[in-house]
Amino acid sequence: MLQRPLSNFNYAIADAIFKVIREHIDNRGYVLPESTCKERRPRTVFLSPTSVKELRAVDRIWDVRGNNGITCYDSLDDIGEDHLEQFDMLA
Repeated sequence: MLQRPLSNFNYAIADAIFKVIREHIDNRGYVLPESTCKERRPRTVFLSPTSVKELRAVDRIWDVRGNNGITCYDSLDDIGEDHLEQFDMLA
């Protein structure tokens, strides 16, 4: 679980860090040979985004706030642009 991992960086550095996180997920590890990717267990990263750009780049969006229980969205499109204000720090 990464709590706002990109919030203290400018856009260029934040993009580079996000690419490292993404490689860790997609390649099932960071700086490991792609040829052995299928032999490794899948990697999961939970993070709390601080921008809509970060929110667009994730595989799933888990909303765990409020009294409605846990809601999973497959993409930002499932939430809808008009409901982004529910994600206070992103609006």
